[in-house]
Amino acid sequence: SLITSASGAVMITGQGGSGAGQFNRGVRVQDGGVISSTGTGLTAATVTVMGTGGASGTNGNHGISISGTNSLITSVDGDIGLIGQGGTGSTDQQIGIVLLSGGQVTSTGTGANAADITAGGTGGTGSQNNFGVDIEGSGGTTTHFAAAAGDVNITGTGGSGGNDNHGVNVILD
Repeated sequence: SLITSASGAVMITGQGGSGAGQFNRGVRVQDGGVISSTGTGLTAATVTVMGTGGASGTNGNHGISISGTNSLITSVDGDIGLIGQGGTGSTDQQIGIVLLSGGQVTSTGTGANAADITAGGTGGTGSQNNFGVDIEGSGGTTTHFAAAAGDVNITGTGGSGGNDNHGVNVILD
């Protein structure tokens, strides 16, 4: 699946549901899903993704989740902005922004207009591990924020409840 633009802005906003179980995510890009800006120069499309995890359920109420091989948010020259707010759940991992198992956010531009990446995540409320931004690789996959020439700015604020509520968590499982 693909959402793309060359010169018109891409804006995606999602609010997680209120299911009693797990994974009430605001925005989910998974299993090869792509959000992209292919434009170049000053008129290149920007990409903005805002997600808020659900306010009930158990675990995994992520604001923004990007996971699986070839799952990607990418741009050549239009800036990428991600804002994720973890939800509320009775157990763990109410994460603002999570990249897992091959999920990537990339800027491929190499010139003066190369896309910058800005990501801000805030953990929600749960029993533990309510990270602002969580980047986890596994099994030899490449999971990352990366820019060929643009800036990469990541800000995370840990959530509340229990322990291990890190602002930014980077780990290879």
